[in-house]
Amino acid sequence: MILKNLFIAITVIGNTCAESNHVVSGDLDDNGLSIDEFMSEYDDAISVSFHGSVRGRRMQNIETLDGEATKDDVIKALASLTKERDGQKPYFTSCEELFFAFDKNQDGFLHFDELVAMFMYPGYTEAQAKTFAKALLSWYDRRHKNGRLNMREIKKACKGG
Repeated sequence: MILKNLFIAITVIGNTCAESNHVVSGDLDDNGLSIDEFMSEYDDAISVSFHGSVRGRRMQNIETLDGEATKDDVIKALASLTKERDGQKPYFTSCEELFFAFDKNQDGFLHFDELVAMFMYPGYTEAQAKTFAKALLSWYDRRHKNGRLNMREIKKACKGG
């Protein structure tokens, strides 16, 4: 059991190192993982190894000011931007294209107002878009809840992870 946990930790670290193309020195920038992010990824890997994949299970609800949304609802709303629907081409061909299209100030992050605009694009109401944006930030903002998502966090959300 200990060897299995050690193997998972080494795999997570290896994958993290493979994602980062340069060494992070000094202040932690958005290309490296903080200890909180590492522990979150490690906990996810351990949970999957013990409990199996969570695909198909109903996720917890998140209460927001404008109502509630499930993680599945938010993922479906995000997928409506990048996946074919009813034989029509997707609005965006990839999560990267989606990210850059809505990063209006080009700072490398999607802030709350940019996320709201992103969810309003396919036709969601402003109230729905705000609910989805709050939920997306709540689940995927790994940088101490700084109110913005970087490319890695958006990619993870697009994958439904």
